[in-house]
Amino acid sequence: MDRRRGNGEALRSAGDQILISESPRLFARRPGPRLFRARSAVLLALLAPLLLAGCGVSGLQKRRAGYTLFYNGDMEGAAAALADSTDDKNRLLYALDRGVIAHTSGRPEDSNRSFARAEDYIFELDVTDVSDQASSFLVNDYRIAYKGEDFEKVLVHPFKALNYLALNDPDAALVECRALNNRLVEINERHGGESVYNDDAFARYLSGIIYESQGNRNDALVDYRLADSAFVGYGRKYGTPYPPSLQASLLRLAEAQEMGHLVDAFRERWPDVKWVPWPERRAMAEVVFVLETGQAPVKEQARFDAVAGEEDGAPTVLSIAFPKYRVIPPEVGRSVLRAGERAAGDELVEDVSSIAVKDLRDRYGRVVAKEIARVAAKTVASEQVKQKNEILGFLLNLVNSANEQADLRSWETLPAQFRIARVLVPPDLPFPLSADIYAPDGRKIETVGLGEWTLRPGETLFLYHRTLY
Repeated sequence: MDRRRGNGEALRSAGDQILISESPRLFARRPGPRLFRARSAVLLALLAPLLLAGCGVSGLQKRRAGYTLFYNGDMEGAAAALADSTDDKNRLLYALDRGVIAHTSGRPEDSNRSFARAEDYIFELDVTDVSDQASSFLVNDYRIAYKGEDFEKVLVHPFKALNYLALNDPDAALVECRALNNRLVEINERHGGESVYNDDAFARYLSGIIYESQGNRNDALVDYRLADSAFVGYGRKYGTPYPPSLQASLLRLAEAQEMGHLVDAFRERWPDVKWVPWPERRAMAEVVFVLETGQAPVKEQARFDAVAGEEDGAPTVLSIAFPKYRVIPPEVGRSVLRAGERAAGDELVEDVSSIAVKDLRDRYGRVVAKEIARVAAKTVASEQVKQKNEILGFLLNLVNSANEQADLRSWETLPAQFRIARVLVPPDLPFPLSADIYAPDGRKIETVGLGEWTLRPGETLFLYHRTLY
């Protein structure tokens, strides 16, 4: 059992003493009530593995075995392992993971079927299950069906949009971009406009690129301006750099729409930016490459245990557990898209790791408040039993303490980052396409071949690639 000192001091409340120890040996220094405390700690340590097997942790371990197979490149093995570890409480996660597995395997139709199923589950789970909530309050949050983090629900739509682009259906991709906007509106209304994650710059930018590829200048400019606002927020909240290619796009579209005041405003903000004018852009072709890289952060448990009680009675074990994210350091620093003799470096457009950490930190007060309320309710219940039967009350307290586990479920097949590279190419001429992928220290990791292509004037080719490191 992980025991930690609270600022090195003993805490006192209503005449009871709370002891926080790094070792159960503290409770066995002399006979009597303290020996009872030692036995309580030992019993808790012995009972915990058996109790945890039935409260969600065992299922999480099985799921993470599937995630290991995924990141080792075994897509079939990962799908089978995740299916084997899935129950009704985890059906949303399974649909999300199946969507990513098919997406990564180059099966966009299968991927979108899984993501559509995930959307159905999201809609169903938005209606709170009262019995689940009551059960979770008596045990832990593993008794609730996983509903997904806000950013996880939103990222379903960019994945579907990329799948539709791979299927050469940009209109369907734009439907996903609009659905994403509806989801953001719902999130903001639910949190009273106070959620840190209240816009998605990557999706806004992708939507603008799609509109521009269709020659729709007005809607392209609208979404580029929404992306502009979102990236300003991303810089402030997550430290995401503003992508220079968006600056050039805003100037190109503002100029094409003859909105001189916007051109002047953008030039004042970015005096050194060069852009390709609209007529020249439409005479060329473009390749848009989305790189999905790394592994999103995983949840780990922060747990604190204490023992309280009077000297002449059975002790009470108090346990509090809540989730925290562990960020997995990225192995990819950047990529360079090469189209024949032309090349363009990529730009970070979505730092999923930073969003996840900041989003959880933003709602930590609500998480901890719920945890404290649950522990208090459990403690009251065990104390009531203890008044009638001290041993039974003590054992109920041990069971409650062992079952107090943070919900560590998350969409672990998500990438850590989305990056975009855009390059203009001459039309009607064949060219080889590849992406050089580099580590953060500048070392080239690999070159990914993306085939040979010939594009028409004004045509845009959308490609994506997922690295599993």
